[in-house]
Amino acid sequence: MGVGLYEKCQTKQFADSVERIRSNKKSAPKRQSDFAKQHLEKQKARFMYGVSEKQFSGYVQEALEKAMKHKSTPALYVFQKLETRLDNTVYRLGLAKSRRMARQLVSHGHIAVNGRKLTIPSYSVKQDDLIEVREGSKSSKLFLEIEESLKANKSPEWVLWDAKFKSATVKGSPSNPDPLLNFQAVIEYYSR
Repeated sequence: MGVGLYEKCQTKQFADSVERIRSNKKSAPKRQSDFAKQHLEKQKARFMYGVSEKQFSGYVQEALEKAMKHKSTPALYVFQKLETRLDNTVYRLGLAKSRRMARQLVSHGHIAVNGRKLTIPSYSVKQDDLIEVREGSKSSKLFLEIEESLKANKSPEWVLWDAKFKSATVKGSPSNPDPLLNFQAVIEYYSR
């Protein structure tokens, strides 16, 4: 599906090995149809965010309905829905090393939103929500050395991280889609 889809594929060593494999191939790559390209973009987005087909198609249908009412772009809406999922927000904050780990942290009740423990990874965070490591989980091995990993992590511009209290406040909505993904192709795939 391409380099950079999963966290372990974002290293220089992995990119070098992929390039070495590509250079050893003798034949030219096959030309893909538009449908194949759109399907690949949809699959990349689904796998990257760890969302089922049913959830993903629901996000796209909701985006298409909202776009007709508010005359906005559905591609940006789908991106925002995926980015503001609680599991993805926890990952973006640097509390977890991967989206799967973030999903597990949320499912096991380590994360609280507005002081309330949540176990729903697909919960959509809203502006002014307070996301924090639950009080009972702060002494867990998972979060003891979190300060060092957070120094290396750059949290998104739409979330404000407070290291002292191990909490974050949502200040806006995401606006810059990942250049690795083409959400317009995803919308075109579902518009067939």
